[in-house]
Amino acid sequence: MTKLEKACEAITDYVQKYHGEDALIKSWREVIDLVRLRYPDIDPDGSNMHPSDICYNRANAMHKTKRFDKWPHALLKLDRATYQLVGKNYSYTGNILDARGDVYGFWKDGIYYDNSDHTGVPDTLVDPS
Repeated sequence: MTKLEKACEAITDYVQKYHGEDALIKSWREVIDLVRLRYPDIDPDGSNMHPSDICYNRANAMHKTKRFDKWPHALLKLDRATYQLVGKNYSYTGNILDARGDVYGFWKDGIYYDNSDHTGVPDTLVDPS
């Protein structure tokens, strides 16, 4: 299991346990600590797993190496250092932003639509139907 798959598994289990509680909003540090409780091999400084690596709504440079929807996802990035824990198989609807803030793609009801070449998708969610 990859480090990102481990992180998603730990977060999904946490979401299932505390579903519907305020505990599902976490800081960057809290996300790392939560994952490390289950998988201590994740570095304490987050150098080998950054929470934004597993966000439904954020594309990092590494995502460009294969389809974004094939990466594990378990979080929504709310702001620079705050995340909502949603777990795997979340039916997300919304844009995916890259590091520059451009629309990289989007999800509609958990289905991924690619825009990694930054053509054809305006700054707001497009209804693909």
